[in-house]
Amino acid sequence: MLGLNSRIAVLSLQRELSRYQPEPLTAIIPGVQLQRLWRMTAYGENALRATSLAVLVVALLFVAQGAMAPYALAEWSLRLPDTFVAWRELPAIGVVLLAGTLAGVIPAEKAFRNSLSDGLTPRN
Repeated sequence: MLGLNSRIAVLSLQRELSRYQPEPLTAIIPGVQLQRLWRMTAYGENALRATSLAVLVVALLFVAQGAMAPYALAEWSLRLPDTFVAWRELPAIGVVLLAGTLAGVIPAEKAFRNSLSDGLTPRN
């Protein structure tokens, strides 16, 4: 970690360190790299935000259905289901949960193994 008195000197020092021939060096400006990282993770964050919004909308559609069930029965003779999940849907839900777990556990285990071996391997 280096600290400089002038912010303008940071870029020239980074360029000099990157061009240094006797030893391969890398100069990183933490603020710039963090900004790039946040920009890359923004897509995933937006996808998760959209997913949570969809879950919220569906949960609201079920609450509204429960609240409207007596009115629909009295006004239109329409009987709305009063259960959230039917028994026949439970196997499908189990399969989806199992597939999602496997889809997450297998890459996570491989990444853990690779990071462990990378951390123990000496660099030349």
